[in-house]
Amino acid sequence: MYEIMRTLIAEIVHDEQTRKKNEITEVDRDVFMGVLRTITTEYNDLCDKRNDLLHGTWFVGYTDSSNPDASEFIIHRFTSTKTGLAHLELEKNAAELLALVRRCERTRDWISLVHGCLAFSGVGLKISETFAVTGRQWCRRHNGQLEPLREKPSQAHT
Repeated sequence: MYEIMRTLIAEIVHDEQTRKKNEITEVDRDVFMGVLRTITTEYNDLCDKRNDLLHGTWFVGYTDSSNPDASEFIIHRFTSTKTGLAHLELEKNAAELLALVRRCERTRDWISLVHGCLAFSGVGLKISETFAVTGRQWCRRHNGQLEPLREKPSQAHT
């Protein structure tokens, strides 16, 4: 569904007549495309992570001296590399899974904001007022701050 939405938005913002009719400037078009690229990167990473978690072999509830209360679990999942198989380091406790939930929620929020910036949505958000680029990173304007889509690792577990 996201791929379809992204394609439709790209068609909308690249069509000269539609842009003129909906007062989408070239700057707006570039913002749409930059934000969609950022969302796509995060969305694809989350999809890959979901597949790794889903198709991995889970070991839950085993205790040992380093994990006496079984608060951590093990997920065995391998990936192909040019030198053979490599074991993937996946989440190992509830806090790390909840950090993934937060990434999914932020991605969902960004997708909703992009939708709200389309003229026909009725929301009335302006893409160039909702998102900004700092350096090479697209950020959401929120409460006077610029927030990147992906939290910094130190923020992910707070």
